[in-house]
Amino acid sequence: MTATSRPGWDEYFMNFAMAARLRGTCDRKQVGAIIVVDHGIVASGYNGAAPGEPHCDEVGHDLVTLANGRQNCVRTVHAEENAILQAARERGGVKGGTI
Repeated sequence: MTATSRPGWDEYFMNFAMAARLRGTCDRKQVGAIIVVDHGIVASGYNGAAPGEPHCDEVGHDLVTLANGRQNCVRTVHAEENAILQAARERGGVKGGTI
């Protein structure tokens, strides 16, 4: 992007997602998500514990070993899931939205 050009919509909203990931509370993977409807942000989310539950950065990871041998932290809710839950709670849904 040059100083005189504007970012496209995807780049614009991805910058918000990159900022949202900084709020993540699981240091194994920091991800941000933004839900957009009609070029407007309706919700955001990041990897972290469910509301009211302890965060990885407070009490440590809750790891399980998957069938493929990889470990997954089950204390953490995905950024996309958190964004959808926020939209459902505060806006009644995300019909027609993009995440």
